[in-house]
Amino acid sequence: MRQVHFIFLLLLLSLFSSFAEEVVIVNKTGFPLYEVYFTDQESNDWGEDVLPYDVILNDSFAVVSFEEDLVEGLYKIRLVDEDGEIYLKNNIDLGERNKILIQPKDLLALSPGEGLTFTLVNKTGDTITGLFISSETDDTWGDNLLSGYFLNGDEQVVELQSDYDSAFYDIRFDMRENSYIQKHVFLAHRARILLSLE
Repeated sequence: MRQVHFIFLLLLLSLFSSFAEEVVIVNKTGFPLYEVYFTDQESNDWGEDVLPYDVILNDSFAVVSFEEDLVEGLYKIRLVDEDGEIYLKNNIDLGERNKILIQPKDLLALSPGEGLTFTLVNKTGDTITGLFISSETDDTWGDNLLSGYFLNGDEQVVELQSDYDSAFYDIRFDMRENSYIQKHVFLAHRARILLSLE
């Protein structure tokens, strides 16, 4: 019986030790980062800046220590630079790594007021008559983003007002007879996304 308790204790300790108590954030964006927010992947509540009195200079790093025990699951991090530009990383497994590299490709938008501007390319082989984009966590599609027809082979520049709570979206495009949905599409500022039926 004592051996069973000992094995259970070892398993429990290994589970807790697999999660990082602190995380190193490395800034490779080219700009100082002034705000850092962590939350679990499914949450829309970013909470407070975890480095309220610190700045992460470019080519430098900061260590974030967590006061509360982390639970198993995926996390996301949101950072704000000196110009208010926002960087976002999703699906971070803190059990696998304790260093997070923030790069220019993590940039979401030029500023919170401008939204995301990206390009869609029609590779469906047909004309798209309706285009709708919704956050993965939203259950509504909103308004049609097209003012006319989106022909096969054409490109469409889209500006999407975003609350930055998500970087992954669902894109629905309507054609003459059917509607299609591309799920879990990562949208970043100046991204180029192909719409296809594959």
